[in-house]
Amino acid sequence: MKIILSRKGFDTGAGGSPSPLIPCDEQGNWIKLNCDKTKKWNEEINDWEKFENQYIQYKMYSIPIPQVPIDNFTSPYSSLRAQDNQGIKLTDVLNDITDNQIKFCSKEQRNFDYSSINGMSINMHLDPDIKEDTVFRWKNHRFYPAFGQSDSAEKFLQNQRIQKGDIFIFFGLFKEVYWSEDKKWAFLHKDCGIYGHVIWGYMKICDILALQTGTQVSRTQVSCTVGNIQNYIHTNVSIHPHMSPDYHQKEYNSIYVGDENCTKVFEYYDKKRDLSSKKSERVDSWYNENLIKLFDKVPPKQVSQKQVPQKQVPRNQGMPLKIDNSSINASGQWQEAVIKVDKNTLCDELLALLNEFGIEISKDCCQTNNEDNQSAKNR
Repeated sequence: MKIILSRKGFDTGAGGSPSPLIPCDEQGNWIKLNCDKTKKWNEEINDWEKFENQYIQYKMYSIPIPQVPIDNFTSPYSSLRAQDNQGIKLTDVLNDITDNQIKFCSKEQRNFDYSSINGMSINMHLDPDIKEDTVFRWKNHRFYPAFGQSDSAEKFLQNQRIQKGDIFIFFGLFKEVYWSEDKKWAFLHKDCGIYGHVIWGYMKICDILALQTGTQVSRTQVSCTVGNIQNYIHTNVSIHPHMSPDYHQKEYNSIYVGDENCTKVFEYYDKKRDLSSKKSERVDSWYNENLIKLFDKVPPKQVSQKQVPQKQVPRNQGMPLKIDNSSINASGQWQEAVIKVDKNTLCDELLALLNEFGIEISKDCCQTNNEDNQSAKNR
């Protein structure tokens, strides 16, 4: 079995800001806290941390990155369905925290003429698409969890022999929001509140669709099964962004279909899924006891990176996550890190560590995937 740490969602490069953590009460209603976590706040509430732990939760919403429009394969941000019990919409929060200006990450996207549209009319790249009620869906279309990858990042995954039974763990950049004096949602100040990389969901692979321009042989050589696209005609997979003609022209392009019973988006923030160290100003300096234990057992072999700034590492060759003084250096512009588990003796301990994150995987994942690995090696 392999575990893939995958960075997805808004950040300072794609989107221009973190994804929001919205305070809410025990009933799930969003709370418009109208003051910042400052000394004044702490003076008003003698033990703020105890008060917060007892009465306040944080709903987390991973916001998809923006996308140049592709007919029938992309949707505007206005199609996001999330709202609280009082009718406050996620799009209202998103519009406030981005100041109606969503940042594009690629040169192609930045050169696209968006003069006639802005804010919630901009299209998004809904990927991973692993929660059915994220957006409004086509009628009579069955839903499957799905995640697409292309270009050098997909080449990396193919080289790592990612296949059925492997687990994607998705994390992203999140920050706490509050209700400002300007009557708008805003992020808390830099030195206040929750801010960092947080695990927001996971997906077990049950099928892989190889969609690159070349033959499917390249995928078959590194994986035991290649899915049949015809099985997903009347599903959300058929209109996934990576199913579009634009992506079919790429040399490497695949869609990973998830097991519906082993895929989840976490609704609430939990400290046990917070990766960033509170002792460092850098969000890519991680300190998470369970993750460190996991890396001690099966260290990640490689990290897929599009660029490696200020590092003496050849482009696209990747670099390992580094553990220094019980912390993890996750710096660099990378997308995926693969953790390989080759021995059945590690399975029980590994699954116990994953369960600490709220990731519930059955033991047969280890055994089935190890059999697939052996089968692939015998070819």
